[in-house]
Amino acid sequence: MVRLVGLAVGLFAVIRISNGALQCNSTSDENTSCSRNTILAIDATNYMLSYENIRTEFDFIETWVLPRLDIRTGYVAVGMTAYGTGSTTIYDFSYDKPQICENIEKLWGGVDFTTASNVPLSRTIRNLFNNFGFDYTSLVLFTGDRDQSDVDAAASQVHYYIDNKLTRDFSIVIVNFGNCSFSSWPADHTDVYDGLTTEPDLLSKYVDDSICGLFEFTNEVNSREQ
Repeated sequence: MVRLVGLAVGLFAVIRISNGALQCNSTSDENTSCSRNTILAIDATNYMLSYENIRTEFDFIETWVLPRLDIRTGYVAVGMTAYGTGSTTIYDFSYDKPQICENIEKLWGGVDFTTASNVPLSRTIRNLFNNFGFDYTSLVLFTGDRDQSDVDAAASQVHYYIDNKLTRDFSIVIVNFGNCSFSSWPADHTDVYDGLTTEPDLLSKYVDDSICGLFEFTNEVNSREQ
């Protein structure tokens, strides 16, 4: 089933002041380890509503998500892009954590909210597939999409790749900053988390565990979406 988790504390409100945040190149004591390609697709469209909100995505990745992943040869490799910025820059999979941290700041340097556009999510999915492929890969999709038809069209794109066996062992982790439902996305491949209301420490644990297929969907967690 598609899983949506939400808590009562807003990510945007607390990301910059949380004491548990780490530096991008550091390693958390709570290390999540697996052998997995991971794509970080960061929303830089108008759907994010402000330049500051886009920066929050980057801060969350740098200080919470990356420090908890076991990034090294043979384990977690990370590739990334930001979409909605006009000319798209893509960084291929890497096991080099300092390089990954440098890449994400280079991506941030290319963000210009004044010229941002609402790129169709289906086009973003297609571009990611064409550039990375989706074999043995987890796609972490940060999105503020507020157009349900756009979200559903992207779901059809993902279903097409899976149904036609164009991908193997592929999963999607959605961090949702918008107001759309992702119930149309392939249920057995998709975890959805509420980026607006989930405290960053817990959200990063959910994201990293989902990347490695470690998430256990319990009744306790399920009750939090009510």
